[in-house]
Amino acid sequence: MALKTIDVELGDTTYTITQLPAIKSRPWRERLMTEVKPIFEQISTANEVTINNAADLLVLMPLAETLIVEAADTIIDMVFEYAPELEADREAIMNTASEQQLVGAFYKMVELIDPFGVVRTLKRSGLRSIPTT
Repeated sequence: MALKTIDVELGDTTYTITQLPAIKSRPWRERLMTEVKPIFEQISTANEVTINNAADLLVLMPLAETLIVEAADTIIDMVFEYAPELEADREAIMNTASEQQLVGAFYKMVELIDPFGVVRTLKRSGLRSIPTT
């Protein structure tokens, strides 16, 4: 069975990314579990917060900051880490691609390394299918 490929649109360019062999994807998979899984656990917790007034929004502000700044940066770094072929175009990608496109690419990469249903777990934790356009 050949390695799978995915197409992702970043900015106005479509890139084809080849699935990494298991030995090469292991550090990425480990990083996924140590750095990204807690982010989605926080999202799951946020879904339990009831917002009845403006003060309730303050409860979500630290999470929003984490997601919008730190989590987005982590996920973007992981996109380039998984697909080193993107590195040559990193500057152009960062200048033209939206966060939604980069997170969508990340989501597709997670699907590539998902022999045991990690994507389903992430979906239950708050990540939904995110378009890459």
